[in-house]
Amino acid sequence: MLYTVTVGLLMLVTLWALLLDGALGGMAWGFSLLFVGIAVLALLHLRSKGYRLILRSAMWLPPWRSPLWAVAAKAALTGRNRWGFLVSSVLPALIMWRTLAPEQLGGMGDWVMALATLPMIALYAGLLAGHVLDAAVIGPSGWLRGGTLVALALLCPTGVLLGLGLRAGLGLGAALLPLVLFGLLYCALSGDTVMYLCWLLVHFRRVPFKLSRFLGWCHAAGLIRITGGVYQFRHREFQEWLARHPVPLTRPTAPARDSTTARTP
Repeated sequence: MLYTVTVGLLMLVTLWALLLDGALGGMAWGFSLLFVGIAVLALLHLRSKGYRLILRSAMWLPPWRSPLWAVAAKAALTGRNRWGFLVSSVLPALIMWRTLAPEQLGGMGDWVMALATLPMIALYAGLLAGHVLDAAVIGPSGWLRGGTLVALALLCPTGVLLGLGLRAGLGLGAALLPLVLFGLLYCALSGDTVMYLCWLLVHFRRVPFKLSRFLGWCHAAGLIRITGGVYQFRHREFQEWLARHPVPLTRPTAPARDSTTARTP
């Protein structure tokens, strides 16, 4: 419900900011229909088999300081993946050439636009790394890092557009539109991550907000194990003990009298 309300508010604010800005004229209604379609794609994430612009399996990224990044780069540049890497690199290379090259060579020579397109190159490289690496090697938190990378890739050009609009002295609609459009696009591209954040906000008093770090600590302590892309309890007795004691204990429990029947979590 919280995710649905979030997408609905972003869509309404986007339409309000778009129609408030009279610079587009009659084109505003066409863009409004486009943004409504983006909102529908964002709401499709609520379905278990809904349509996704970016598959969740393509967003599994290793930790930022992990040596798996070197393994992913080597796998992308060698073997069967090298031709797909070269072909898919054509479009980012053309975009960078168009923005950086001088006007005499058919480019724009605009460094501001080049900075806005650099995160898209990082997004491409990161998703490629997640595609060639197996989810069982990366761990359950890999898709969250993928969602963070998508957010950074969208936030940088949004900030550039917002700064240019404020510098030009445009109105509230022009300054508000990039922000709400960023949120709407992010819900359409990475709705699973947004729903995870909504779940954390709903249960913020019951689970830690940095849940991935807490689960990583539990795995290091031997309480849970990682099987593929999910966490599992290592011992069934510990899972049953947590089910019988849902409220945190305020004092230590008394040890069992008979040592032969004592059971530890």
